[in-house]
Amino acid sequence: MSEIVEALSRGPYGDPIGLAQDVRTFYEGLSEMLDQVTGITLERTGDTLVGRSIRRAYLDRAFRAAAGADTKAARRLLHEGQELLRSVPASPDTEGYRLAGDWSSFAAGRVLTKAVHAELTPRAVEVLPASESDVRRVGDGAALLTGALGELASTTLDCVAGAVLFECGTVTSVFMPTVPEISGLNRAVLGDPVALACAMYHEACHQKLQDLIATRQIIPAHHDYTRGTPITLPWGLVNGQRRDMEALRALFAFHVYVHLTSFLVEHARSTGDGYKAERLSEAWERCRFFWTLMKSGAMDGDFADDGRDLICWLNGVCERLSKAVPDDRGLYVEDALLQVRVS
Repeated sequence: MSEIVEALSRGPYGDPIGLAQDVRTFYEGLSEMLDQVTGITLERTGDTLVGRSIRRAYLDRAFRAAAGADTKAARRLLHEGQELLRSVPASPDTEGYRLAGDWSSFAAGRVLTKAVHAELTPRAVEVLPASESDVRRVGDGAALLTGALGELASTTLDCVAGAVLFECGTVTSVFMPTVPEISGLNRAVLGDPVALACAMYHEACHQKLQDLIATRQIIPAHHDYTRGTPITLPWGLVNGQRRDMEALRALFAFHVYVHLTSFLVEHARSTGDGYKAERLSEAWERCRFFWTLMKSGAMDGDFADDGRDLICWLNGVCERLSKAVPDDRGLYVEDALLQVRVS
């Protein structure tokens, strides 16, 4: 195991196994608290893809209602969650890294399908049941990750219950906050094993950071992250315009690009293929953009103590990556420095 992979595997922000235990403890405690407030318990109903997502989504929604002193709404949501969980078939998913089957035949599946459509609005999207070929290809993507990163990859992928496949233009993959613990993967990306591995890892890392936010003090209490320090991205222009991003979304992106660059470096080392490939270069240049922003301290005020510690941890990994990536043009560094100076 390289020192980069080892660094990403350890500590309060890196260890996925310890984090998974913290998430289970958090949601069991949340369920008990809501039971005391409403008299309704949202029990676990097995370990299905849909069941995990529905339970977490409805616990989150009921908690927000209860925190706003709307006990009636919290009770209604928990009752709805109970009914949906009862509709989930015993084994509606594939084996291994699970892919969604036909969600149209039961109520919970239809609710999640509607949520996937809402997450990708206004794009046209079709949710697809997985085929045997899809399962094999996703297995190949997972194997690439574990071949390069070992247990770090498998335990990070475990942050999600699995994925749902869709067809939707140029969207490669998607993290869906209203469909927790399920990644969205465009079936079109399944034809490229490395791109698929990147997409699977990308969305699992988003879920991992979401879990850290639930179980650590990443952002201050009552902080409105939508009003965080703004930045603009120098790549991926939309209609000739830069995309805006605030501090928390920038942290999500930084977290992902640190992990993606690490995977691509380790994949190149283990296969001897494409060490200076465009994909690695692109991931590192974007990673370095966010690294430059974060290590400047310009966004420190947007985060609580654990959030600042997480950034320091990621900065340390970037120091190691900077010695491992040979093609370092610093493409976006000056742009990042300019934004820091302007802010």
